[in-house]
Amino acid sequence: MSRSGNILLFLLAVALFGAFFWLDSGFEAREEPTRTRLLPDFVQEEIQGIEVRVEDRLLRFQRYGGREWRVSGTGLPTRVLADAARMDRLMDGLEFAQADPGPGAMQAEQAISVSSIGLRMEGLTGSREFTLELHRLLDGSEAVYLTDGHTVRGWLRDPEPANLLMGEVEAWMDPRLLPVDPVRVVRFGLENQEGRAELAIRGREWRYIQPVIARARQEHVAAFLERLSELKAPETGMSGTSAPRGAGGGTLLFRALLWTDAFSGARELHVYESPGGEVWGDYDNGRRRVRFPDGLPDELRTDPMSFVPEHLVQFQSAAVLGIQFRSAEGGWLVQRATPDAAWRVESPYQAPAEMEVVRDILDVMGRLKVMRVIGSRSNPQAAEENSRPGHIMIRLMFAHKQAWDAIGGAPAEPTLDIELERLQPDGLVGARQDEGVLYALDSDLVDDLGWPSELLRERLVHGAAIEAFSALHVRREDKRLDWQEGDSSAAWVTPWLQFLTEVRAVRYLGRDPQRVSEYGLNQPELEIDWTLRLEDAVITHRLVFSGLNAAPLYGMLDESGWVFELDPDEAQALRLLIQQFPSQAKE
Repeated sequence: MSRSGNILLFLLAVALFGAFFWLDSGFEAREEPTRTRLLPDFVQEEIQGIEVRVEDRLLRFQRYGGREWRVSGTGLPTRVLADAARMDRLMDGLEFAQADPGPGAMQAEQAISVSSIGLRMEGLTGSREFTLELHRLLDGSEAVYLTDGHTVRGWLRDPEPANLLMGEVEAWMDPRLLPVDPVRVVRFGLENQEGRAELAIRGREWRYIQPVIARARQEHVAAFLERLSELKAPETGMSGTSAPRGAGGGTLLFRALLWTDAFSGARELHVYESPGGEVWGDYDNGRRRVRFPDGLPDELRTDPMSFVPEHLVQFQSAAVLGIQFRSAEGGWLVQRATPDAAWRVESPYQAPAEMEVVRDILDVMGRLKVMRVIGSRSNPQAAEENSRPGHIMIRLMFAHKQAWDAIGGAPAEPTLDIELERLQPDGLVGARQDEGVLYALDSDLVDDLGWPSELLRERLVHGAAIEAFSALHVRREDKRLDWQEGDSSAAWVTPWLQFLTEVRAVRYLGRDPQRVSEYGLNQPELEIDWTLRLEDAVITHRLVFSGLNAAPLYGMLDESGWVFELDPDEAQALRLLIQQFPSQAKE
């Protein structure tokens, strides 16, 4: 190859290398676009004021003394002290906001404007006006543009400054006194002339945590928070900082504190009545005040304890497998094996239970209405102390989890203990062992339920039919009558079995050995033993009586010492049977 050919190849190589270097540099430039400050001449120390316009709303931030910011504008006739930390974040966001070239002029021209914020910044040497516009682009994305008149200065890589501005506008111009999302509230406190209370989310439910630990009505709490969050300052009420503070001799009418998380401070609203009779409210953590020309709003006339449950206990009757009563007079228990099984008395004796009686008991238990909270119980274990006259403990025993799943829901505990007692001057009071609260109850409902001595007024042999008896033995002194199932020759047995199916007690006197001895029941004049054949069991009982001609006539069930007073009509029927006894009995 000639010398000229070598020179030509060298020049060609240099050209190719240069082109490659130029192309490579170009690609790098496109991959790393030049970024600049959105407001290159913005120096926050020189800014003396920022005026924000959103639609027909105006907000003006003015610096005083080189540091303190105050706010005025729509709905704010006087200058209100602004939050210094929030203003620092806003100023930092404006000074260091970064701009990118944007998606292109053609696409920007076809973008749809969604909202805009007008800015007027006042510095030491003059003022400038800008507009931050939120646009929705052709591809569905959003971008924030800064315009200077009709010129697009750039678009924000980070919309935080615009968000800060809009947040300030919404915070200051929101007419609500407590502008929070009620769903986000996790704790709140109330105080007024009725008292004070505090509630918090525990698990997934609202519960009282002060002054008592108690359940709360979830739907009532949610409705109240909704009303409270929507409460607005009256349009005719003056607002600003010129109103007298309630602490200066005013009377507290209402105070609310709302927390939206466990780490931030509470939003507060204080409503006072001034010595002159005017009602003022402090809100936005005391930085703003408003006068209520019509007095305290109805939404704030809420008893802090009004969220307590409407009923002492709520349950599904189908899930209850047992009811137990304990009192100074003794105990009583009815149970069933499954939600579909029949009820049976287990104590003080075993017998079929009358379904209507149990159904009525459960119905009234579910309607024990709470009238008010009396206070805290000093001893949550008081339910075990049942020796006081007029005091009763009721235990509801719930089905196992599989049974609950069949009917929906599951109990927190397999049993629930309830206390009832009549006290002066509160009347009937009640408590749950899983709470430290004493409630005043609707006594009329519990009069229907009655105490144990009244509950057991029903038949001694609950729900027994003549066909269920398989044996009967009656002893009177040294004479006796005996009958076994299948013995058709004993004509005397039918009246006695009829008596047993209908015999009733007026009242029960409990297990008292002294009364057993006093009434001669330890040496009875009449003994009646019978056997019942049920679907799932065979049970035997005994009734004994003494003082057959006395009034009232007392008896004892089995040998447990459970003494009762026999119904007068049943006592007379028993005496008629005894009159026929000698001719029927055998030695």
